[in-house]
Amino acid sequence: MSQLVQREFLGLDDAAHAAQLQSKCFADYARRCQDGSLKELLQSCAAMHQRHFERLAQCIAAGQGQASATGAYFANQGQVANTVYGYAGSSPVNYQGQR
Repeated sequence: MSQLVQREFLGLDDAAHAAQLQSKCFADYARRCQDGSLKELLQSCAAMHQRHFERLAQCIAAGQGQASATGAYFANQGQVANTVYGYAGSSPVNYQGQR
């Protein structure tokens, strides 16, 4: 895959951030939900958005010419995400939030 131009990178980066935020929201809703079937649906939505985020991260990293697609994109992201977006604790993936 060729290098991404800045506009393409920013578009994918925005989409990745949105997908991750949706995943975190659905996961939070599922944790708070009392209804079993609704909880299962919300968990399914969270997992789908998490997979979407991971795929976008792979595309971003591959477009930047990185050897390890997701590893390069996820490096050093936890502290930024926790500070900027208020995520508490460790999550499977944290968004870098840089442009």
